[in-house]
Amino acid sequence: MLVKIAQFISYLFHPLFTTFYLSVLGIFFHPTIRGRVVNGFVWQLILLLFASLVLIPMMSLFIVKKSGYISSWKIENRKERIIPFAIVGLMMFISSIQLLDNSALVYCGNIALAASIGLVVSIPFLIYCCKPSAHVMAIAAGATAYLKEGFTWYSNDLLLIGTILILLIGIIASARLFLNAHTFPEILLGALIGILVILPIL
Repeated sequence: MLVKIAQFISYLFHPLFTTFYLSVLGIFFHPTIRGRVVNGFVWQLILLLFASLVLIPMMSLFIVKKSGYISSWKIENRKERIIPFAIVGLMMFISSIQLLDNSALVYCGNIALAASIGLVVSIPFLIYCCKPSAHVMAIAAGATAYLKEGFTWYSNDLLLIGTILILLIGIIASARLFLNAHTFPEILLGALIGILVILPIL
């Protein structure tokens, strides 16, 4: 039962989904976006974010899987993660450029850009020593972003989201450790990369 719960948490907070969630929360709560998107276009924007941050990267992973480069969707072998991280990092970078080009969506673009840089920064670790947790990287970057923006904009909404995301870091990290997907140092490394990558971007 606990294994299934941990697996569910891992799937629900897959790094691609987490980046998408963080961007959607920004649409509704970030002061630079909230109110600037006409109601009729909110759902279209959410679908666009889902396509660019989740569907397109997943399709690229599907192609890599079909090519035989990765043996499992879980990509447990750290060296098998190199190509997928590079490809998804590129996809995220392209998405971030498109989002940053729209003044109303800069915050969402920054989230995508941080995801892109975080994946690329992880590659040397994958080559030489370990596999930083991308799950924890994404949620730690999100918590840092929302807390920093909450203090910057004096926004209780953003601070509350950031606080909830901190709690989620613990839950997600525990799930990844329980599944033996990562060691504790890999969890810490993922969190550190997420935090250090997002701060200069915002």
